[in-house]
Amino acid sequence: MNSLRKLKLGKRLALSFGVLLVLMTASAAVGVARLGSLADHLDAVATREQEKSQLTTEWLHSIVVNSVRTRAALLGAPEIVPDIQREIEVTSAGTLKTRDRLEQLFVSAEDKAFFAKIDASRAAYRDTRGALAKRRAAGDDVRAEADSQLSPLLETYVGNIRQFQEQQKAHYDARLAQAKAEAAQGRTVLIASGATALVLGIFLAFALSRSITLPLRQGLASTRRIAEGDLSESIVVTGRDEPAELLTALQAMQASLGRVVSGVRSNAEGVASASAQIAQGNNDLSSRTEQQASALQQTAASMEELSSTVRQNADNAQQANQLADSASAVAVQGGEVVGQVVETMKGI
Repeated sequence: MNSLRKLKLGKRLALSFGVLLVLMTASAAVGVARLGSLADHLDAVATREQEKSQLTTEWLHSIVVNSVRTRAALLGAPEIVPDIQREIEVTSAGTLKTRDRLEQLFVSAEDKAFFAKIDASRAAYRDTRGALAKRRAAGDDVRAEADSQLSPLLETYVGNIRQFQEQQKAHYDARLAQAKAEAAQGRTVLIASGATALVLGIFLAFALSRSITLPLRQGLASTRRIAEGDLSESIVVTGRDEPAELLTALQAMQASLGRVVSGVRSNAEGVASASAQIAQGNNDLSSRTEQQASALQQTAASMEELSSTVRQNADNAQQANQLADSASAVAVQGGEVVGQVVETMKGI
């Protein structure tokens, strides 16, 4: 999962689909190869092995037909020998073509060795048959030689072909079984590759979806917390893909908002401290203002008392002035009296 997070989303998608495409291509290639091999086996079974079996049957049939003709020629009247011999030669020519076609179909060393064994028994049989046919054409009685010499050679010849026929049937059955095994194996390979592709596709889809949705869910949760004002939880970033870049940007935004909030908080605390100091100053100013007001009130009262005293002093001064005037008058009068007294005294 972490290794996937190191890739961009585009590369991750390309890698996932590339793996699936490679696996599907490999499955298709294996399937095509298996089908090609199966086609080869079916071709070998349906064409080559079937043809070999059919040619062997024809060869065996022509030998049996010619053996009947040969016995009729060796045991019948001499005048019918030439006609039978011509029929034998025509059938032998067809048998030779069958034999040559079979030889072209032989691919294994075992088939070639067995074919050489058949050729040896065929040559021995044909040589003996030819010699006896010549003697019979000359009028000799070759019945005993036909039974004692030709019949064992015919049995050997036919026996070899029958054995070869059984061998080819065994090859046919083996090829057919191999074709069935190839078909079963190809089916198993296709099923296994399809199941592997399915499991790998599910795993890649789950891993790819999880590698994309988990960081997006983390980013969504972090965005909601930030929107609610929670900047305390840290954002963990892993990988180098687009969701990781989104989380990195969100992490940077959270850090920036944290610094802004911290600055605002510091400024708010400064404003609160200044406001508290201003309030304290206002309280002090209010107290001093109250003290000044009290002092002014006291001063006003003192001024009023002083004014009253001044007024009283003015009144007293006026009264004193009046008294002084009276005293002055009295003094003048007293001085006049004294002057009169002095004059009187002088008169005396």
